[in-house]
Amino acid sequence: MKLLPGTDYQGPPDLKLDGPCGIDAQAEGRFTYITKDEMLEQYVEGEAALCLTPMSVESCAKPILRCPNPRVASGILCEAFAPADVRKGMVHPSATVEDSAELGRT
Repeated sequence: MKLLPGTDYQGPPDLKLDGPCGIDAQAEGRFTYITKDEMLEQYVEGEAALCLTPMSVESCAKPILRCPNPRVASGILCEAFAPADVRKGMVHPSATVEDSAELGRT
């Protein structure tokens, strides 16, 4: 697992993830995050494959990624699962250009 800078991963080296999930809607193969140590038990009892935790969490029965800021780390990790923003150029059929329009650098 490729680590985010400043994090500490505790879990199997071959962990595969399918994307994010919420702590209240955990899903197998997904990752979630917690912001308070007291929330760890909710992760342990759920189906998520990985939990991003505060650095104050020392260990867990399931895989964790200890982070200085789990919320920020989750956002960064979510970007890895986001589809590429592919946009195809098009001109709307009703688009017009005024005869007096001048093109130039702005």
